[in-house]
Amino acid sequence: MKLKIIVFCAIVMLITGCSRITEIDSKSFVTAIGFDKGENYNMRFTFVFTSPSKETSEKGGRQDETIVIEAPSLYSAIEQINNFKSQSIVLTHTQTIIFSEELARDGLKEYIYMLVRSNHFRPNTYVCITDKSSMEFLEKINPVRTY
Repeated sequence: MKLKIIVFCAIVMLITGCSRITEIDSKSFVTAIGFDKGENYNMRFTFVFTSPSKETSEKGGRQDETIVIEAPSLYSAIEQINNFKSQSIVLTHTQTIIFSEELARDGLKEYIYMLVRSNHFRPNTYVCITDKSSMEFLEKINPVRTY
């Protein structure tokens, strides 16, 4: 009887170990987000993605990509990117959030509250304000692909 209980417990432990496994190459990590005023929508967001790669390259096995998209909110922009990007987007590795000066003059209270309440961002994420648009600032770091 004890042997049956031990075997049952061992089987249960082995079965539940890999139920939500995902490959690291199927994820795209956001390392920076830029907030600007949009032309067609309320906001223009600039996302800097880092996708780990099995192949090592000059950048240390990383493939950086920058995408600019206009949307009414941050989460609707992420949904739009999910429509054409094959990898799932991960916000937990975001290191920097950049606001444009124009947006900062109107107030950042609602954006900061959104970021603080969200469990997608780490509490040690840097928040910066640039004297130009955040897209121009991030464009100097990486080439930008506009959608």
